[in-house]
Amino acid sequence: MFALILSCVFSSCCANGQTSPPKPEHPFLFDQEALNPETLGLNPGTAAPSIHGVAFDANPTLLIAVNCEVNVDYFDVLALWDDRSDLQVVVAGADLSEADRGEMVRRLDGRGVLLPEWAAMGAVGSYRVGVRASPVTFLIDTDGIIVARWRGYGIYRIPLYEKAISSLLENGELAEDVLIQSVYWTGDVVEWPGFPLQTLSGEDVLLEPGVPYCFYKGPWVGPKAELIDAVLDLLRERYPLVRFVRLVAYWSEATRRTSWETAQQLGLDETMPEWYGGTLEKYLERLPDYRQQLFDLLEETPCEWRILLDEDGQLSYKWTLFASPTLFILDAEGRVVLPCSIVPVWASGGADDWWVEEGTEEYLAALLEEAASP
Repeated sequence: MFALILSCVFSSCCANGQTSPPKPEHPFLFDQEALNPETLGLNPGTAAPSIHGVAFDANPTLLIAVNCEVNVDYFDVLALWDDRSDLQVVVAGADLSEADRGEMVRRLDGRGVLLPEWAAMGAVGSYRVGVRASPVTFLIDTDGIIVARWRGYGIYRIPLYEKAISSLLENGELAEDVLIQSVYWTGDVVEWPGFPLQTLSGEDVLLEPGVPYCFYKGPWVGPKAELIDAVLDLLRERYPLVRFVRLVAYWSEATRRTSWETAQQLGLDETMPEWYGGTLEKYLERLPDYRQQLFDLLEETPCEWRILLDEDGQLSYKWTLFASPTLFILDAEGRVVLPCSIVPVWASGGADDWWVEEGTEEYLAALLEEAASP
């Protein structure tokens, strides 16, 4: 059974890097107010809030919560589970434009039941999905517990979604090897990944407690990158006990091939011909190999950072390390000192005129001091 819910609860601020925001209490607060546990969606293990007209006890439920902004291509994915009579799908949308709402209904192709907007508003709000986090998808078992959730949408991640859904439907619970995504905030202790990352030389590295970490995801070239690198390089020299890691997520060739095959299955070659039309070979040519691009870049511009490759973005997915440029700081026990936060850099003029929010270096220094303390 499908239920389509249209609602809106949260508002959002302007995008990072466009205009200067009001001066915050600390440099990272501006984006943290839009991206935090109150807007990024409820974590696994949480009791699913009730939704008007929806029961959880008959079949597992897939809730797609959309707030104000939507990539309508997301709804084509529902065709993968259209014939599953043992799965209830609820689509919650919020304050969509008339055009987006119409396109969403068209893509659902009659699968959905349109519920009153007043009922949907409570649903999106209670699941804590903000505008900039949208969409967030929740997998709920028949006991009414959220067992998995994922933020955003990517055709590369469909195998992850499918594995979680199939595992719950077939076994009544998630298999141990299903990758679970969680939102971590200050004071939380992360669940360390059970899979390795890789160095540039191909060596496996397993992240473990015992050393504080500062993870950075961000651009490599350009004035914005140079500005951020200058600040972080000073801090890296100042705090040698903290392991600074430049995290690079990339899609393996196997995943890129699977994404193309899935797109053909969903008919995206017709709705998105610029990406999925044509042959697999042409698709692979259009889609960059980020790992190879990195190798080429580092031949020209060496980097002293410890670089770890995140194949298929598994760690980024597990820890909800969204966007770029972002920082994520842990102490030696894995306790979050700085939650995943967008680096406060702003453009005050042209594309080459960037500046860092006042107090950023000092604020980060205090957090790194805390992370490095025994």
